[in-house]
Amino acid sequence: MATIRVINHTDNMKRRTDKIQYIILHYSASTQSGKDAAMGTVRTLDSRGYSSDFAVDDNVIIQFAADPSEWQSTAIQSWSPKGTPAGKNAKNSNSVSIEMSSTLDKGGKWVANDPHFRFTQQVLENTAYLCKMLISKYNIPKQNVIRHFDIMGKCCPGVVGWNTGAGSPDDNEFRKFVDSLYSGGAYTAPEPNYDYTTYYASAESSSSSKGSVSSTRSEQINIPGTSNNVKKLAEAKKEKAGMLKQGDTRKNEFESLASTMASNAPQMGRDILLTSELYGSNILKGSQESRKERV
Repeated sequence: MATIRVINHTDNMKRRTDKIQYIILHYSASTQSGKDAAMGTVRTLDSRGYSSDFAVDDNVIIQFAADPSEWQSTAIQSWSPKGTPAGKNAKNSNSVSIEMSSTLDKGGKWVANDPHFRFTQQVLENTAYLCKMLISKYNIPKQNVIRHFDIMGKCCPGVVGWNTGAGSPDDNEFRKFVDSLYSGGAYTAPEPNYDYTTYYASAESSSSSKGSVSSTRSEQINIPGTSNNVKKLAEAKKEKAGMLKQGDTRKNEFESLASTMASNAPQMGRDILLTSELYGSNILKGSQESRKERV
């Protein structure tokens, strides 16, 4: 059970004008939910002139105001048609917002609904503990435990299964979590659903006596820790991979470089290697070795 730490941090809060009727769940978009993650959320909100009512990590629950019934946060904006009917009547004055610290596993990208974003079991248990306290204290009905997503259509919480935005096919995990608050049961975080993404790497497969000429050999490689959601994109791109004729491209680059250098030789005040030498050796040879081919 997490400790609730009251920080009486009301600089960016306003006096509450309505009775608390809603709990609104957010994610902090943090990359880890361990030590000081919740206080990190507080500092981030401070720097932007915003506030929440609670911030939760693996170890602690931060409570912004000594009495949430007297102070309201600035965590949400007015309802948008992009939201859902569940959030239509929710506003800062009649809600409490909870920032849930998230974890971004290795290999993920810092974007909402990246499948490497998840909530640890500790964060979920601490959030459930807090929600049950608030539900009991303010008599909040099940349909009023909602998400930032329900207000604005924003993918927040941006964890797959917690909204129905791009990259999240359903919000089943959010539904299960809310059900557990009222059923007396416990919610268990699902195991990360990582799959293997196939990509194609190029490798030098041939050389000639005139110098190294690369051709592309497509090699299928499986990289663990990549999600199903990006697999389709990788598969769609693989047909284009390995198509580049690297030998021809490199030769053209050398020829263009040599031509530019030769035309600027008087200004540059340096010896220039012929294209044939550049392409044949792929190095800048020493003065004695290449003297005969200089211009």
